Amino acid sequence: MARININFTGSWRLFVGVGAVAADVNSIGEAREYIETNYGPAYRDKLLSMGVKRQLSIWQSSNVLLNGKSVKQMAEDSKLKDGDKLDLLLAVAGG
Repeated sequence: MARININFTGSWRLFVGVGAVAADVNSIGEAREYIETNYGPAYRDKLLSMGVKRQLSIWQSSNVLLNGKSVKQMAEDSKLKDGDKLDLLLAVAGG
């Protein structure tokens, strides 16, 4: 089991009510599950309070970085190690 640091950056702090947490997980997939289980309900409640009825997940709405590198191309079973840093940045689009 790896002890990692999960940082919710920017607006995520407002949506989920926390800036950073430590979690004991083994893989990227377990980190995703931990985030969705523990902070997904607060995110969905916040969206509902804003009139958004679509069910969105934190993971899908984020750019997720592991030690500064995107996890988009990493396998869900990629192993984590003590001290790894997972940053969630709210995905935004503009033009």
